[in-house]
Amino acid sequence: MRTIVRLTLIALSASTALAQPAKPPKAPPTLVALQPRIDDAIHRGVDAILRTQQADGTWSDHGYAYPVGPTALCTYALLKSGLKPEHPAVARTLHFLEHNLSNKTYGVGCQLMALEATKDKRYKPQIKELLGRLLDWQRGGGWAYPGSHIDLSNTQYGALGFRAARLAGLKVPRSAILKLMRHAQHYQEQPKTLEVPADPFHDEGYARTAAPGNVAGFGYRVPKTGQAQSRVNGSMTTAGLGVLLICQELLDGKIPRRSKPELDASIERGLNWMRLNWSVERNPGSGGHHLYYLYGLERVGGLMHREAMAGRYWYREGADVLVRKQNAAGAWGGNPDNAFALLFLKRATRLGSVTGAGGTDRAHRTYLAARDDAEVEFRGAGNPNLSLWITGFNQKKLKKRFPKGGKSDREVHVKRVEYLIDGKVVHSVAHHGEKSWKDEPFAYRHPFKRCGRYSIAARVHVKNPDAGNDGEADTIPLESPLMVIDVLDLPDPDRDAIGTSIRNNRLSKIPMRITHSTIKHRWPIQRPFIGDGILSTAWLCTAQDAKPWLRFRPKDSVRIKELIIWPNQTGAKIKKIEVLMNRTSKPRVINLAHPRRPVQIPIRGRRTLNELEIRIVETDPPQNREVGFSEVILR
Repeated sequence: MRTIVRLTLIALSASTALAQPAKPPKAPPTLVALQPRIDDAIHRGVDAILRTQQADGTWSDHGYAYPVGPTALCTYALLKSGLKPEHPAVARTLHFLEHNLSNKTYGVGCQLMALEATKDKRYKPQIKELLGRLLDWQRGGGWAYPGSHIDLSNTQYGALGFRAARLAGLKVPRSAILKLMRHAQHYQEQPKTLEVPADPFHDEGYARTAAPGNVAGFGYRVPKTGQAQSRVNGSMTTAGLGVLLICQELLDGKIPRRSKPELDASIERGLNWMRLNWSVERNPGSGGHHLYYLYGLERVGGLMHREAMAGRYWYREGADVLVRKQNAAGAWGGNPDNAFALLFLKRATRLGSVTGAGGTDRAHRTYLAARDDAEVEFRGAGNPNLSLWITGFNQKKLKKRFPKGGKSDREVHVKRVEYLIDGKVVHSVAHHGEKSWKDEPFAYRHPFKRCGRYSIAARVHVKNPDAGNDGEADTIPLESPLMVIDVLDLPDPDRDAIGTSIRNNRLSKIPMRITHSTIKHRWPIQRPFIGDGILSTAWLCTAQDAKPWLRFRPKDSVRIKELIIWPNQTGAKIKKIEVLMNRTSKPRVINLAHPRRPVQIPIRGRRTLNELEIRIVETDPPQNREVGFSEVILR
């Protein structure tokens, strides 16, 4: 009897809890509060991408399977973040994209977005060619990895490509858009009628009240007859909604009368799924692809032109998460994730400016060097022309340095201020030090000439109030913390020269048989990513290869005047190689003083090449490591 009573009480308490209205979510920070953090996050995210660009303009993420797509995605993110096509890094990558059209759906979609974002008519032929590829590859309305199964992820990038082509002024056939719209709805699960809560926030007078509603998310694959729906999650639901909203936009509202009710219902069912499964902290229904999901969320919010979507302030909530999760290096993960985060923060889908100056006004960035355990605080502004000035002194540290002054604040009498870059004094200014410091900035402007990472410090020599006691010095140096900045917006002649040599590589233009001792990546065998013009790819031997070698045999003899060997930068360091030409002389032994830099080997006169063999004879660590070359260049 007691057991029955206990179970009854539990059931009553549970039903009472279910009957209580859900507690509304806490409103996210306002945009006024978030905007400075968003701008800083965009600047640092752009830096994170720029730092990892290869000399040929590419990025190495997924380079073997997708040699163009990740580079196009990073380029699109940089352009949307405010960098101009003339920016040295962007110009470098646009040259690559102009001459390397993708043969993958993801790559074509991203490449179309990147080239369209330049607003430059010179890329119209490439955009037209890429649109033609999408139209040729469309199957049943959707897209696949060419030659594989159609899926919603590829399909959304096909839709994004259609949108970019339209924005570039090209006509996308209405029949292809209608096929895409109808196809996308097949990824949606069978609707369920569930209690959908009221929208906690609303925008433009729209707010959904609590009521039963039809709910249906989207999955990765269209289920075959008799098969269960593939797993529904947030990234695929935003993908499905995004495709439908893109079709709405491309059709200019001229949707067939019989299709419009089902389209509207499909969108509402997807939004109801978002209401019941809302999250910006993770990809709901999935264990990964968080940033990929957030970019999908941005796309839906941008296409709907709403500040509140599914009853939530989607941008403010997502931006708050992103600025908190960005690491000290400015990254959120690999470069695709960094690009997705930037595209969310810049609200890239919505046409027209809707965010702050982050990424755009890079020449006026501000920096602060301050720390609780430092004696001097200073600031900087501008990049690459950096203004520096002193902003204050740490009284807590001064009282420890000069303990004889009692409890009152210490007066600071400045005698000399020095600014140091990478440990070297670049500016020094003397001061009389008769009066105590009263906010004098001691400003200095330093013009950087080369790209790179720089450590900046301020050293202030002050009058020692305890001088004369126990032979103490007349002045004491006070040290600031380091201010570390990346200068990434300047031309880089060295990198551009490397890119030019890669593009003009004779190895990529002549019939050549390439053999090797072993190979880690097993495709393509005949030309194992050497001479493909992409630094992101490489020939690597297997870890067990004790004597790695690479051999080149041109079909016909070729005359060369220089050989450039570019060691791969991802594995062990190559310390010594042997180069043997035509097997007619002793191997030339070359010690690599800088194992991450290219080795330039001039050839006396012009020499006819029939065979070239490169042997790796010493590495660090010495064995069981995958080593190799990114490019071998013949000039």
